[in-house]
Amino acid sequence: VHHRCRTQVRGDYDRAEQYYERAISAAPRHPGNLGNYANFLYRVRQNYAYAMELFKRALEYEPKHANNLCNYAALLKKIYQEDDPKLAKFKKEDF
Repeated sequence: VHHRCRTQVRGDYDRAEQYYERAISAAPRHPGNLGNYANFLYRVRQNYAYAMELFKRALEYEPKHANNLCNYAALLKKIYQEDDPKLAKFKKEDF
């Protein structure tokens, strides 16, 4: 799914998000799909809350998934290093 989203919907974020949502519906416990969608939400949509939720779910299913661990760490680093007021609420959460 991730490859399809990159090649067929390049620049069409709404359509890419539809592919991710369909992938999650079809395989709600697939750590790769969960992590890819979480990464999209974090980097493209800046939907940090849902991205964190999906990363946590993905890591519950496969705790040693290298891509998800790295991307989740990048999200946490962004939250803790930036002074953006929108990110302040996340600094109080228990990860």
